[in-house]
Amino acid sequence: MDNTTKGFAQKIITELESIKRLIVDAISSPQRQHGSSQGNKTQSDSGDNQSSQGIAASSESKPKPPTATNNNADKENKDRFPALAQWKPVLELIGLVFLVGYTTIAAFQWCATREANRIARDQFRQDQRPYVWFAEMGQPEFYNRDQPDPRMGYLVWAWHFTNYGKSPADKLMLTQVVSVGREAIKATPHFPVPKPCAPLPPTKNDFTTAIWEEKISRSRFDELFSTDENIVVRGVFTYRDLSGLPYESRFCFTRLRAGGIEYCNAGKENYIK
Repeated sequence: MDNTTKGFAQKIITELESIKRLIVDAISSPQRQHGSSQGNKTQSDSGDNQSSQGIAASSESKPKPPTATNNNADKENKDRFPALAQWKPVLELIGLVFLVGYTTIAAFQWCATREANRIARDQFRQDQRPYVWFAEMGQPEFYNRDQPDPRMGYLVWAWHFTNYGKSPADKLMLTQVVSVGREAIKATPHFPVPKPCAPLPPTKNDFTTAIWEEKISRSRFDELFSTDENIVVRGVFTYRDLSGLPYESRFCFTRLRAGGIEYCNAGKENYIK
């Protein structure tokens, strides 16, 4: 519990203690007033009797017993306010129960407010965060420029991505790998070290190229190109928003022989979090 909550709870307890003291004072005040008036009356009677006592002082040598003024006053107070004196413990218990109940309600309200603030903060963050994903998928190509043997080259796949969110993707990193062959769709990826990318503001279109590192022949490329799910690209984007919170976008896509692009293992290898 933070300092604000502790102060709020202490304030509630202080106010309830004040209410309790007011109830007790309301019970005790008439008693004190009655006792005070009784005392004043006793003092007045004592003043009136001083003269007579002075006159009779010479004739009276035996001292008089002390008067029980306070005891009489307490007895009269109890006789006058018997119901209040009897219900005082009950009223104190009611005040305590009220204090506990009010504090409990305040604690629940504080918890509900805190949870509502957390939900609102998370919703705002999800609404304003960056979302990095594909923009244009492109197609695999056979690249043999500047090769001594034009029949040999590399399989490359250039594709575009963008930020669909409302805030820039900062500290953007990308790792990707290409798999080829009949088992490419089932292969376990071994990602290389991620490479840094430029910050990606909202709606900016950027691109990258996935490369199969081994040289292949033109005939081998044509075979892969004309077969379903024989060329697969997997990768992971990691990035942060401007407040430093981390995010991740993982993808896996493959080419079908008719030219379409398909997501592979959509539930496992394609997600944004």
